[in-house]
Amino acid sequence: MAEYTIIIEHDPATGLYCGQCQQLPEAISQGRTEDELMANIQEAIELVLEDRAENMKRLYSGRNITRRRIAVSA
Repeated sequence: MAEYTIIIEHDPATGLYCGQCQQLPEAISQGRTEDELMANIQEAIELVLEDRAENMKRLYSGRNITRRRIAVSA
C-alpha cells in the first residue's frame, strides 16, 4: 500500500472541496466534505493506477524486457 499527498482547496462559493494528487496530477476529484473528497480521490487514484498498468501492458506486450527497481532520495 502506498501513500499519496492530496492538495485540497475549499471553494466557499460552491462549498465543495477539490483535491488533486501531488504524485499523480491526473487524479483529481471533489466532494461536499473533506471525507467525501478523500473517498472520491482514492477512487480516482485507483483508476489512474489501473489505467497506467493497462497502458504499460499494451506498450510492452510481446517484447523481451527486464524490470528492475531503483531507489532515489529526493
